[in-house]
Amino acid sequence: ASSGGTVSPLGHESDSNTWYGLDAGHAGPTAGHNAFFGESAGYAVTTGCCNTFIGRAAGIANTQGVNNSIVGNQAAWSNVTGSDNTFVGRASGFNNTASQNTYVGSFTGYANTSGTEQVFIGYESGRANTTSEGGTYVGFQAGKAATASYNTLIGSLAGTVTTTGSGNTFVGRRAGNYNTEGNYNTALGYYAAENNTTGGYNVALGYQAGDGNTTGSQNTYVGGYS
Repeated sequence: ASSGGTVSPLGHESDSNTWYGLDAGHAGPTAGHNAFFGESAGYAVTTGCCNTFIGRAAGIANTQGVNNSIVGNQAAWSNVTGSDNTFVGRASGFNNTASQNTYVGSFTGYANTSGTEQVFIGYESGRANTTSEGGTYVGFQAGKAATASYNTLIGSLAGTVTTTGSGNTFVGRRAGNYNTEGNYNTALGYYAAENNTTGGYNVALGYQAGDGNTTGSQNTYVGGYS
């Protein structure tokens, strides 16, 4: 049965719900298998089931979303019906309303609204993303200002400002860091293709490989300083 204290007197209408904290589960979910811990966690949940919200105001706006795992102060703040999300970290997925995203780290996926199938791991990774899909960003501020789809950015500051460029793979610290509109580039290595902005279809492999290229396309750089 539902459990909790006098701090959260509402919401005891359904079985298998557990909440602790001031105003946690305030609306009184009619679906079961929810767990809310923290002030105002799961505040508005009604028909959403199988959610876990931990932290102050975690999942505060969620009403019908199901199967969400939200951990962190104000994480998933705006999510109402989005489902199957995992957000861990302060304000992670703050504006998210979509489903099937994984954000781990403070402010990861902060601005995302409708983008789906994303994995952002690392402080502020994917912070500015709003609607793009299928991105994988791993590392400190990886893809922080990126808004394009289907990019794989792995490494501290990798692909930080990729705005409209899609289909890129940047692996390594600052790899593709200044890319904005370039498409289908592959850069592997510390500072690889760091200064590319609009060039596309380039391959840069090695330390600072292709870092002198800015707008050129269809180039191949192999080896350190190439």
